Amino acid sequence: DLGKSWTHTGRTLIKDVAPDGVTLNRCANPGISYNPLTGRAWAVISWFARDGSGAFGLKAIYRDDADGKWRGPQGEFAVGGGLANSYNLSNLTQAGWKRILYGPGAGDVGTDGKLYFPFWYDHPQGSEYGTGVARLNDDGSATPVWYGGLFDDIVGEPELVALQNGRIRLGLRQRTIYFYARHILEIEINGDVGTLVAHWIDQGLPDPHCEGSITRLSGKGDGKPSRLVFVNNNSTTERKRLTARISYQEGAKGSWSAPGPLWPDSEVATTDILGQPLSAPVRIEHTG
Repeated sequence: DLGKSWTHTGRTLIKDVAPDGVTLNRCANPGISYNPLTGRAWAVISWFARDGSGAFGLKAIYRDDADGKWRGPQGEFAVGGGLANSYNLSNLTQAGWKRILYGPGAGDVGTDGKLYFPFWYDHPQGSEYGTGVARLNDDGSATPVWYGGLFDDIVGEPELVALQNGRIRLGLRQRTIYFYARHILEIEINGDVGTLVAHWIDQGLPDPHCEGSITRLSGKGDGKPSRLVFVNNNSTTERKRLTARISYQEGAKGSWSAPGPLWPDSEVATTDILGQPLSAPVRIEHTG
Protein backbone atom coordinates (compact mmCIF):
# COMPACT_ATOMS: atom_id res chain seq x y z
CA ASP A 1 0.00 0.00 0.00
CA LEU A 2 2.96 2.33 -0.72
CA GLY A 3 3.93 2.65 2.93
CA LYS A 4 0.52 3.69 4.25
CA SER A 5 0.60 0.98 6.93
CA TRP A 6 3.41 -0.69 8.85
CA THR A 7 3.57 -3.74 11.11
CA HIS A 8 5.31 -3.78 14.49
CA THR A 9 7.04 -6.80 15.98
CA GLY A 10 6.73 -5.52 19.56
CA ARG A 11 10.00 -7.23 20.46
CA THR A 12 13.02 -5.62 22.12
CA LEU A 13 16.21 -6.96 20.57
CA ILE A 14 18.64 -5.55 23.15
CA LYS A 15 17.96 -4.53 26.74
CA ASP A 16 21.35 -4.30 28.43
CA VAL A 17 21.41 -4.31 32.27
CA ALA A 18 24.25 -2.88 34.37
CA PRO A 19 25.98 -5.04 37.04
CA ASP A 20 23.49 -3.92 39.70
CA GLY A 21 20.81 -5.87 37.82
CA VAL A 22 18.46 -2.88 37.80
CA THR A 23 20.02 0.06 35.97
CA LEU A 24 19.79 -0.10 32.19
CA ASN A 25 22.91 0.65 30.19
CA ARG A 26 22.34 2.97 27.25
CA CYS A 27 21.91 1.41 23.80
CA ALA A 28 21.26 4.14 21.24
CA ASN A 29 21.16 5.10 17.55
CA PRO A 30 21.01 1.62 16.04
CA GLY A 31 21.89 0.90 12.45
CA ILE A 32 21.35 -2.06 10.13
CA SER A 33 23.90 -3.17 7.55
CA TYR A 34 23.04 -5.96 5.12
CA ASN A 35 25.13 -7.75 2.52
CA PRO A 36 22.85 -9.50 -0.02
CA LEU A 37 25.85 -11.31 -1.46
CA THR A 38 26.32 -13.23 1.79
CA GLY A 39 22.80 -12.95 3.22
CA ARG A 40 24.12 -11.51 6.48
CA ALA A 41 22.54 -8.54 8.31
CA TRP A 42 24.37 -6.70 11.08
CA ALA A 43 22.80 -4.63 13.86
CA VAL A 44 25.32 -2.02 15.07
CA ILE A 45 24.51 -0.22 18.33
CA SER A 46 26.12 2.60 20.32
CA TRP A 47 26.57 1.47 23.92
CA PHE A 48 27.38 3.35 27.14
CA ALA A 49 27.75 1.79 30.61
CA ARG A 50 25.85 3.40 33.48
CA ASP A 51 27.82 1.80 36.31
CA GLY A 52 30.30 4.66 36.66
CA SER A 53 33.05 2.83 34.76
CA GLY A 54 32.93 5.13 31.73
CA ALA A 55 32.89 2.16 29.36
CA PHE A 56 31.54 2.85 25.86
CA GLY A 57 31.80 1.71 22.26
CA LEU A 58 30.08 0.27 19.22
CA LYS A 59 28.68 -3.25 19.51
CA ALA A 60 27.47 -5.53 16.73
CA ILE A 61 25.51 -8.75 16.29
CA TYR A 62 24.48 -10.46 13.05
CA ARG A 63 21.71 -12.52 11.52
CA ASP A 64 21.93 -14.83 8.49
CA ASP A 65 19.09 -15.32 6.05
CA ALA A 66 19.64 -19.08 6.26
CA ASP A 67 18.03 -19.43 9.71
CA GLY A 68 17.07 -15.91 10.86
CA LYS A 69 18.84 -16.22 14.24
CA TRP A 70 20.85 -13.39 15.78
CA ARG A 71 24.41 -14.33 16.80
CA GLY A 72 27.51 -12.96 18.49
CA PRO A 73 31.05 -14.34 18.91
CA GLN A 74 29.84 -16.92 21.48
CA GLY A 75 27.01 -18.22 19.32
CA GLU A 76 23.27 -17.52 19.37
CA PHE A 77 22.31 -14.12 20.83
CA ALA A 78 19.65 -14.06 23.55
CA VAL A 79 16.96 -11.73 22.19
CA GLY A 80 16.12 -9.12 24.82
CA GLY A 81 19.43 -9.72 26.58
CA GLY A 82 22.60 -7.73 27.12
CA LEU A 83 25.67 -7.21 24.95
CA ALA A 84 28.19 -9.58 26.56
CA ASN A 85 27.86 -11.77 23.47
CA SER A 86 28.55 -9.10 20.85
CA TYR A 87 31.38 -7.92 18.61
CA ASN A 88 33.30 -4.88 19.85
CA LEU A 89 34.07 -2.30 17.13
CA SER A 90 35.83 0.20 19.39
CA ASN A 91 39.03 0.01 17.30
CA LEU A 92 37.40 2.71 15.13
CA THR A 93 38.26 5.44 17.64
CA GLN A 94 40.95 7.62 16.07
CA ALA A 95 44.11 8.25 18.10
CA GLY A 96 43.76 11.34 20.28
CA TRP A 97 39.97 11.33 20.18
CA LYS A 98 37.85 10.53 23.20
CA ARG A 99 35.39 7.87 22.07
CA ILE A 100 32.97 6.68 19.48
CA LEU A 101 29.75 8.59 20.01
CA TYR A 102 26.20 7.94 18.84
CA GLY A 103 25.02 7.03 15.46
CA PRO A 104 26.19 4.17 13.28
CA GLY A 105 23.86 4.60 10.31
CA ALA A 106 22.60 2.00 7.88
CA GLY A 107 25.36 0.46 5.79
CA ASP A 108 25.46 -0.54 2.14
CA VAL A 109 27.43 -2.77 -0.23
CA GLY A 110 29.83 -0.93 -2.51
CA THR A 111 30.48 -1.77 -6.14
CA ASP A 112 33.46 -3.79 -4.85
CA GLY A 113 31.02 -6.16 -3.08
CA LYS A 114 32.17 -5.08 0.39
CA LEU A 115 29.95 -3.80 3.20
CA TYR A 116 30.51 -0.24 4.49
CA PHE A 117 28.95 1.70 7.37
CA PRO A 118 29.45 5.19 8.88
CA PHE A 119 30.33 6.17 12.44
CA TRP A 120 31.30 9.28 14.37
CA TYR A 121 33.51 10.15 17.31
CA ASP A 122 34.33 13.15 19.52
CA HIS A 123 37.31 15.22 20.59
CA PRO A 124 38.94 14.77 24.03
CA GLN A 125 37.33 18.02 25.18
CA GLY A 126 33.95 16.83 23.93
CA SER A 127 33.32 20.00 21.92
CA GLU A 128 34.17 18.87 18.38
CA TYR A 129 33.07 15.90 16.27
CA GLY A 130 34.40 13.83 13.40
CA THR A 131 32.83 11.34 11.00
CA GLY A 132 34.25 8.16 9.52
CA VAL A 133 33.49 5.28 7.16
CA ALA A 134 34.44 1.68 7.95
CA ARG A 135 34.29 -1.65 6.18
CA LEU A 136 32.32 -4.20 8.21
CA ASN A 137 33.81 -7.65 7.74
CA ASP A 138 31.95 -10.95 8.05
CA ASP A 139 34.24 -12.07 10.90
CA GLY A 140 32.93 -9.29 13.16
CA SER A 141 35.87 -6.92 12.69
CA ALA A 142 35.77 -3.39 11.27
CA THR A 143 38.39 -1.69 9.08
CA PRO A 144 38.37 2.15 9.07
CA VAL A 145 38.80 3.52 5.54
CA TRP A 146 38.07 7.25 6.01
CA TYR A 147 38.26 9.70 8.92
CA GLY A 148 36.59 12.94 7.98
CA GLY A 149 37.99 15.19 10.67
CA LEU A 150 36.00 18.32 11.51
CA PHE A 151 33.38 20.15 9.47
CA ASP A 152 31.68 23.40 10.42
CA ASP A 153 28.18 22.87 11.81
CA ILE A 154 28.23 19.06 11.54
CA VAL A 155 27.44 16.93 14.58
CA GLY A 156 27.37 13.54 12.93
CA GLU A 157 24.84 10.71 13.14
CA PRO A 158 25.80 9.88 9.54
CA GLU A 159 23.82 7.73 7.12
CA LEU A 160 25.42 6.04 4.14
CA VAL A 161 24.48 4.76 0.68
CA ALA A 162 26.76 3.32 -2.01
CA LEU A 163 26.36 4.98 -5.41
CA GLN A 164 26.38 3.45 -8.88
CA ASN A 165 29.64 5.27 -9.67
CA GLY A 166 31.46 3.47 -6.83
CA ARG A 167 31.43 6.39 -4.41
CA ILE A 168 29.93 6.46 -0.91
CA ARG A 169 27.40 9.19 -0.06
CA LEU A 170 26.95 10.34 3.53
CA GLY A 171 24.07 12.34 5.01
CA LEU A 172 24.75 14.11 8.33
CA ARG A 173 22.73 16.21 10.73
CA GLN A 174 23.43 19.86 11.55
CA ARG A 175 25.16 21.00 14.69
CA THR A 176 24.10 24.62 15.20
CA ILE A 177 20.86 26.60 15.10
CA TYR A 178 21.89 28.41 11.92
CA PHE A 179 20.92 25.64 9.50
CA TYR A 180 18.18 23.04 9.58
CA ALA A 181 19.16 20.95 6.55
CA ARG A 182 21.30 17.90 5.79
CA HIS A 183 25.01 17.96 5.03
CA ILE A 184 25.82 15.66 2.09
CA LEU A 185 29.32 14.24 1.56
CA GLU A 186 30.70 12.00 -1.19
CA ILE A 187 33.66 9.70 -0.50
CA GLU A 188 35.75 7.88 -3.10
CA ILE A 189 37.31 4.69 -1.73
CA ASN A 190 40.40 2.97 -3.15
CA GLY A 191 41.36 -0.12 -1.18
CA ASP A 192 41.55 0.93 2.48
CA VAL A 193 41.78 4.67 1.75
CA GLY A 194 38.84 7.05 1.28
CA THR A 195 38.96 10.63 -0.08
CA LEU A 196 36.34 13.38 0.25
CA VAL A 197 35.38 14.56 -3.26
CA ALA A 198 32.19 16.61 -2.63
CA HIS A 199 30.35 18.36 0.24
CA TRP A 200 27.20 20.51 0.23
CA ILE A 201 24.21 21.47 2.38
CA ASP A 202 20.94 20.28 0.82
CA GLN A 203 18.28 22.82 1.78
CA GLY A 204 15.71 20.49 0.15
CA LEU A 205 16.11 18.11 3.11
CA PRO A 206 14.82 19.91 6.24
CA ASP A 207 16.23 18.57 9.49
CA PRO A 208 15.39 19.12 13.20
CA HIS A 209 18.98 18.30 14.27
CA CYS A 210 18.24 14.56 14.28
CA GLU A 211 19.42 11.41 12.54
CA GLY A 212 17.80 10.46 9.23
CA SER A 213 17.93 7.31 7.13
CA ILE A 214 19.00 6.97 3.49
CA THR A 215 18.76 3.64 1.69
CA ARG A 216 18.54 2.15 -1.79
CA LEU A 217 15.45 0.42 -3.12
CA SER A 218 16.82 -0.40 -6.59
CA GLY A 219 19.34 0.53 -9.25
CA LYS A 220 22.55 -1.27 -8.36
CA GLY A 221 23.19 -4.61 -10.03
CA ASP A 222 19.50 -5.41 -10.54
CA GLY A 223 18.92 -3.77 -13.94
CA LYS A 224 16.27 -1.45 -12.47
CA PRO A 225 16.17 2.38 -12.31
CA SER A 226 17.92 4.08 -9.42
CA ARG A 227 15.60 4.68 -6.44
CA LEU A 228 16.93 6.06 -3.16
CA VAL A 229 14.70 6.73 -0.15
CA PHE A 230 15.38 9.30 2.58
CA VAL A 231 13.44 9.03 5.87
CA ASN A 232 13.47 11.65 8.63
CA ASN A 233 11.31 14.08 10.59
CA ASN A 234 10.38 16.64 7.93
CA SER A 235 10.59 19.51 10.39
CA THR A 236 13.02 22.09 11.69
CA THR A 237 11.54 22.03 15.21
CA GLU A 238 10.18 18.57 16.14
CA ARG A 239 11.57 15.02 16.19
CA LYS A 240 8.19 13.52 15.37
CA ARG A 241 6.07 12.34 12.42
CA LEU A 242 8.48 10.51 10.13
CA THR A 243 8.25 11.13 6.39
CA ALA A 244 9.87 9.59 3.31
CA ARG A 245 11.23 11.12 0.10
CA ILE A 246 12.43 9.38 -3.08
CA SER A 247 15.16 10.28 -5.58
CA TYR A 248 15.59 8.79 -9.06
CA GLN A 249 18.96 10.54 -9.55
CA GLU A 250 21.17 8.88 -6.94
CA GLY A 251 20.23 11.51 -4.36
CA ALA A 252 21.73 14.40 -6.35
CA LYS A 253 21.08 17.90 -4.99
CA GLY A 254 17.53 19.01 -5.77
CA SER A 255 16.42 15.53 -6.86
CA TRP A 256 14.35 14.53 -3.81
CA SER A 257 10.55 14.36 -4.04
CA ALA A 258 8.08 16.07 -1.75
CA PRO A 259 7.77 14.24 1.62
CA GLY A 260 5.14 11.57 2.16
CA PRO A 261 3.97 10.59 5.69
CA LEU A 262 5.04 7.29 7.26
CA TRP A 263 3.81 7.64 10.86
CA PRO A 264 1.79 10.91 10.95
CA ASP A 265 1.13 10.79 14.70
CA SER A 266 4.27 8.99 15.85
CA GLU A 267 6.81 9.95 18.49
CA VAL A 268 9.53 8.00 16.65
CA ALA A 269 12.65 10.16 16.36
CA THR A 270 14.97 8.06 14.21
CA THR A 271 14.79 4.86 12.23
CA ASP A 272 16.88 2.69 9.95
CA ILE A 273 15.02 0.84 7.19
CA LEU A 274 16.57 -1.77 4.93
CA GLY A 275 15.93 -1.40 1.22
CA GLN A 276 17.38 -4.82 0.39
CA PRO A 277 15.03 -7.83 0.70
CA LEU A 278 15.67 -10.30 3.52
CA SER A 279 14.01 -13.60 4.32
CA ALA A 280 12.18 -11.61 7.03
CA PRO A 281 12.01 -7.77 7.13
CA VAL A 282 14.04 -5.89 9.70
CA ARG A 283 13.50 -2.39 11.04
CA ILE A 284 15.23 -0.89 14.08
CA GLU A 285 14.05 2.27 15.80
CA HIS A 286 14.28 4.15 19.05
CA THR A 287 12.33 7.02 20.55
CA GLY A 288 13.37 10.17 22.33
